[in-house]
Amino acid sequence: MTDHDDDNDANALFLAAVDGARPLKPVSRLNHTPPPPKPIPRQFLRDERQALADSLSDDYIPAHELESGEELLYLRDGHAPDILSKLRRGHWVVQAALDLHG
Repeated sequence: MTDHDDDNDANALFLAAVDGARPLKPVSRLNHTPPPPKPIPRQFLRDERQALADSLSDDYIPAHELESGEELLYLRDGHAPDILSKLRRGHWVVQAALDLHG
């Protein structure tokens, strides 16, 4: 079998595979208008930049931004509930502090 016969077989297989297919309608690129660009959320970007700057500064205290009027509380399972009230009343004295900002 020659290369010419292989080409004829490949062409015949292709024509059999696409038998009954309809060509797509041509799209005129001259009349095509691209979609308008998406709006840039400038205020969102400013807010994100400010939140990043606030979180990296030493003056950032997230509790000031809470609007509920309540502080955040967490007590690990197994600890007595009176630990929170003792902390609030100053029962224990802070002996050292570690600032992890900046």
